[in-house]
Amino acid sequence: MKNDFNRNTYHLMEIKLSQIAARYSLCKEWLNKKEGIVSSGEKDTEVHYATYVSRVDSSLKGLDENQKTIINNDFFFQNAYPFWWETFYSQSTYYRVKKAAMSLFLRNFKDA
Repeated sequence: MKNDFNRNTYHLMEIKLSQIAARYSLCKEWLNKKEGIVSSGEKDTEVHYATYVSRVDSSLKGLDENQKTIINNDFFFQNAYPFWWETFYSQSTYYRVKKAAMSLFLRNFKDA
């Protein structure tokens, strides 16, 4: 029973991080397109996008280098090779560090 809870929690963290990464990418893309364009005077949503990007960036800063590498490669970079980590980590180390990284990132993101 405890094992099922851990798998479900792990999977939910992966889903949440995937959603955050997708939104982050969209916000960054929108901000890059918006850069240099004069506002039309409509309600400007740029602040919300910039705040979201800032929250993600500060959440990443709270991770150590191994954790950042795993989070970036698994969620933020479009990595075509799903087993990129095999040359750096054993399977157990990868999953242990990934779980800790996801947990810390989500905690940082919530508090940002």
